Amino acid sequence: MNKLSKLTLAASALIFSGFALASSNTGTSIQPEQQQDPMIQHLHLTPSQVEQIKTLRSDTDKKMATIDTKDIQNGLNGLLIDIIDSGKWDETAVKKQIAAFGKAQEQARYYRMQYFFNLSKILTPEQKAQVKSDLAQEMQQQ
Repeated sequence: MNKLSKLTLAASALIFSGFALASSNTGTSIQPEQQQDPMIQHLHLTPSQVEQIKTLRSDTDKKMATIDTKDIQNGLNGLLIDIIDSGKWDETAVKKQIAAFGKAQEQARYYRMQYFFNLSKILTPEQKAQVKSDLAQEMQQQ
């Protein structure tokens, strides 16, 4: 796997795991958010940043939900079963399914990268430095 892919994967794991809790918190808890989420504490996020991240995450989730998957029928495994059952290799159907998966994955990657870029605009320079340090550590462990 190339370095950019590893970095993107590490960033996804690090940031999405921490911010998922921030985005899913409904505010009905007795404890302040900063005491509940280790990532919020780790990066010393302000309540304003947490709210901005919640909004950003919600917007990204809405964009992800709009990804067109109509050309993905029953997945590659389902297609493979259909081909095995028919006893005939269907080159066109296989290529169409792979292209549909690729297109959906490409759109999802685009939205994730856009999310991380917009997220970086919310963070202070110190928080960005901490994220970079965390990513570097994650990369060394892989």
